[in-house]
Amino acid sequence: MINEVLNSLCALPHRYSTSANEHRAAEYLRHKLDDLEIDAQLVPFVAPTTFSWIYLILYLGFLISVVTGIQHPVVALAIALFFAVLFYGEQTTRFSPLSQWVPEGLSHNVIGKIPGRNNPRNTLILCAHYDTSKTALIFHPGFVAGLRRAFFISLIMIGLIIVGNAARIAVTGQALRIINWAMAVPGVYMGVMCLGMIEREARGVPVNGAADNASGVATVMELAKRVKEKGGLSGWDVTVLLTGSEEVGLAGMSHFMRENGKRLDPAATAFINFDNMGGGKLTVVREEGMLKGLPADPELLRTAEGLIASDPRFADIDIRAFRALTLDSLVPNARGHRVLSLMGLNKAGVPTPWHWHNDTLEHLDKDMVRLAAEFGWELVNRLETGGNAEDGPREKPL
Repeated sequence: MINEVLNSLCALPHRYSTSANEHRAAEYLRHKLDDLEIDAQLVPFVAPTTFSWIYLILYLGFLISVVTGIQHPVVALAIALFFAVLFYGEQTTRFSPLSQWVPEGLSHNVIGKIPGRNNPRNTLILCAHYDTSKTALIFHPGFVAGLRRAFFISLIMIGLIIVGNAARIAVTGQALRIINWAMAVPGVYMGVMCLGMIEREARGVPVNGAADNASGVATVMELAKRVKEKGGLSGWDVTVLLTGSEEVGLAGMSHFMRENGKRLDPAATAFINFDNMGGGKLTVVREEGMLKGLPADPELLRTAEGLIASDPRFADIDIRAFRALTLDSLVPNARGHRVLSLMGLNKAGVPTPWHWHNDTLEHLDKDMVRLAAEFGWELVNRLETGGNAEDGPREKPL
């Protein structure tokens, strides 16, 4: 199943968000779930065609605030605070009004259902996004390790713009002239960030996406196959959730939570997310989120730690935070649901390859994908039985 899904998805040149190829991939995945006799459907939704325009608007808003503050500091402060709120909404996935002001397209979530046995009262959601991104200078292999630092610098610059505009209101004379000159620093920074977003749209090329994220989709499909062959899980309904348009702001998962979040009991629902297992070391993500660190579910994390400690197959799996960018699991995590994510990270703590030309099948670490499937299967078994990870590995189905 892993090789079949990898080969089929990567036969497409890309699966860029809201593109015709993304739709072709969704149709393939739905048919594949049907072949496994898993009830599946495509759920359509509208998503931005790229995140670049949203962040271009944000950075441009801060730049306008810097310039406007020379003559109208009160207006400039209001502009800066307004865009800071919008920036917060984008980072926490709580709201994204700017998505209504940028080009949009049609995307789909692929959702399959495997009913549980013995009066199931819990829901396990196995998720991975199937769309791909495009290249950009910010994702150049020589720069990508600095994404987290760049995010901190952005926060500092936003803070300086707000404080600087407030100071412009309060001071006059030479002090005001000094502040105006100093505000050139965050102004230039925001201008550079605007150019970065424009560069991505002007020169970026959609990537094939073997690692990000055919690897995660293949893992979920393998787990779905095993659950189906087992006849379902005792006490757990299983949802296979393959999201579209993750690369444009977690749009697929956000739509899923808007449509289903109210009926999902956070205490009885567990999300296991698989994303970008292309190279480095397979890693259990203990904390995620760029703006605010959100921890993985303690119970799921303890189970993962126990498996790593007790099963020699998993001894090399790492556990660390991932805060360089956002994952699908951030959306349910921010809404109080139990989540755990697995991904491949290098020594710098970022995926490799990542939104670059070399994200192709020949550069994919297939052994990592198979290891992720085995580890995921053990996690599923522990959830089903409520057993202790130290009980030892379980036999996988034929």
